[in-house]
Amino acid sequence: MFWRLQLRTVRMAVAEGRWDEAAEALTDKELREFLPAKKLSQNLAGRLLGRARERFDQGASSAGWRDVNRAVELGGDAQAIRDFRESEQARRMDRVCRWIALGETQAALDELSRMKRRGIAGPSGLILEEVARKVHTANQRITKGEVSAAANLYRAAAERLAHQADETSLPSEIPLLQLATVLKEKLASCEQIAQQVKQLEPQLHQQIAACDWSGALTTADALLELAPTHPAARRARRRAWKDVGLEVTRAYQPPTQQRADRRQPSDATSEKAAPEKVASLKLGHPDRFTATTHHHTSLSDTKQVRDVSSNQHSGRRLVAWIDAVGGYLVCLGDEIVLGRPDPAGGVDVPILADLSRRHVVLRRDGGDYVLEPQHLISQQTVKVNGLPLTSPAVLSDGDILHLTDAVELVFRRPHVLSATAILEPRTHNKIQPAVDGIVLMSQTCVFGPQSHSHVRCRGWSSELVLVREGEELYCRSNTPLTVDDEPGIERAEIAENSRIEGEDFALSFESL
Repeated sequence: MFWRLQLRTVRMAVAEGRWDEAAEALTDKELREFLPAKKLSQNLAGRLLGRARERFDQGASSAGWRDVNRAVELGGDAQAIRDFRESEQARRMDRVCRWIALGETQAALDELSRMKRRGIAGPSGLILEEVARKVHTANQRITKGEVSAAANLYRAAAERLAHQADETSLPSEIPLLQLATVLKEKLASCEQIAQQVKQLEPQLHQQIAACDWSGALTTADALLELAPTHPAARRARRRAWKDVGLEVTRAYQPPTQQRADRRQPSDATSEKAAPEKVASLKLGHPDRFTATTHHHTSLSDTKQVRDVSSNQHSGRRLVAWIDAVGGYLVCLGDEIVLGRPDPAGGVDVPILADLSRRHVVLRRDGGDYVLEPQHLISQQTVKVNGLPLTSPAVLSDGDILHLTDAVELVFRRPHVLSATAILEPRTHNKIQPAVDGIVLMSQTCVFGPQSHSHVRCRGWSSELVLVREGEELYCRSNTPLTVDDEPGIERAEIAENSRIEGEDFALSFESL
């Protein structure tokens, strides 16, 4: 009689959608010995699998896995559970392959770590982990000018993937073969860069030996365009600046002009370069990588398009209030206006100081940041590393910006694999809102304890990564997050006034 009453209670809980409560009751093995309870248990297991898929689609994977595990405990259909796990494995493998193809190797490694914890990585997951580490190291070596070593890593990674894909014809292995093709293309590009670096390095050493600092500066700039942290080129450039007294920032040239200059001798008339077309990678499903075309415009063209009197901000802005760390203004626009506060708006970083309304514009142009004074007053007051700035110039990591004698900011690019930059105030002028720094966000922004983190949070044990998709932001971490009081979240969209909590950190986002 007791089990009949208990079974009736469980049926009512299932009918009212209180599945977790019903599942907890059905874990009683004595109750499941009765045939009606066994059938109800299997039915509930099927519903939990369906809810797990919905939770995975919403980004709540921790909650989804709890549903899967509960379905196993309830004695759900073994084949359905196996199919579910294989489907989730294939979906995540595809995601890992796309991240590796785009160079987001840390995101790929984090995902593989989660897959191993859930027991769905399999042999292919171990192969992809090995490949992701090789690609990560290769990307780092390219920036340092170690291009031959990077090419060897790309080659080894592509061969490893091709060999694994040849061993089986399972559909889940198709992304591996496609990723191998992408890495072979990267290898070909890397080999071309290696040839250019091999030609430029001896030329640079000869110019240094001959004390030809003007030529050394040109060669160093060419090397740094290929390998942004090439140590010899950076040392040569600093030495050249010191010996010939050149400015510490290089003058800005529109990308079309830069390409024309590389094709033509310096005394020739450069023809206008055709718009550059950049097609993003296509891997697997056609709608996962969409081909895009980027047209570079000159600085004067950009000025004509933008209305100086506009009261619109150039992009979405929000503030990250980080517990026990501070506040950071996150700007998503490619063009950031710095100036005095104005009731009409139009200033992305308002600073309470003797500035004009649009004192300077900081523009992201590809991988560079271009600083441009906007008015006569700013041309007279803006300096970079103590030298006057009267025309647009490209900033480098560590540059000190003087908007006036009383306003000083430091420009930082802490992560060599990210185009995101940071402005750190060096003076005590109040920024509206009152923040400790400004994040000029490209595609990703890392909050964490490491020296390469964009926002240094020394007391944290893990990283929180913001990922930009269009004008929307998502956050992810290698540990479960609590987002707006909902626990067990691994990836979530940052909505207006979101609250994010981890094991040893917490922060809030406020939209402006």
